[in-house]
Amino acid sequence: MTLSNSELSKENTKEQLLNYPIAVQAKSVSYYYLRYLGFKNIRQVRSVKQGILMLLNARVDLIVGRKSGMLKTLTQLGPLTPKL
Repeated sequence: MTLSNSELSKENTKEQLLNYPIAVQAKSVSYYYLRYLGFKNIRQVRSVKQGILMLLNARVDLIVGRKSGMLKTLTQLGPLTPKL
């Protein structure tokens, strides 16, 4: 997930994405897979909520995780405003 005003798009290559800070659940399959692919700028988070708040506070540029978990957390958090 990214912010709507982000410069990131689906067309970005892996090499381009390697430089972006990414939030991912600590010790998850996603975390280990990103490490395997060569990503080093990974911020491990304890919860989806923590990752979303880091994105909104411009501490990361991407969140990797399950869509269902993110949608549930976003619904629980209610309206959010990014600090840009």
